[in-house]
Amino acid sequence: MDALERGHGDREETAETQPVVRQSFYSGPYSIFSRSRRPREDSENAKLNRRLSMSAAAKDVLNVCIMHHSEFDTVNFVTAFHRMAKVPDGKAATGDPMFLEVVSQLIDRS
Repeated sequence: MDALERGHGDREETAETQPVVRQSFYSGPYSIFSRSRRPREDSENAKLNRRLSMSAAAKDVLNVCIMHHSEFDTVNFVTAFHRMAKVPDGKAATGDPMFLEVVSQLIDRS
């Protein structure tokens, strides 16, 4: 029986009759899919992204941007602009001086 017929994780007897367990690509200590036993702490940028994603109004998004713009990475800026496009009052807020300030900060940083 070849490897394709056996499948991953099947037991195979060796010449010494000791079972050998073949591990799947998706299991084992070095798999990218294995879970760590330690709780992972979120980075500050991940926390900011969560705050931006939970914002229900344009002013909330803009407040996070103004208060934390110096800590933003590229993903945070993209999340903020995406959230501005999704909130109901986002289009009206594009003329807001706070929005223009956020855009100018983005241009200055790039």
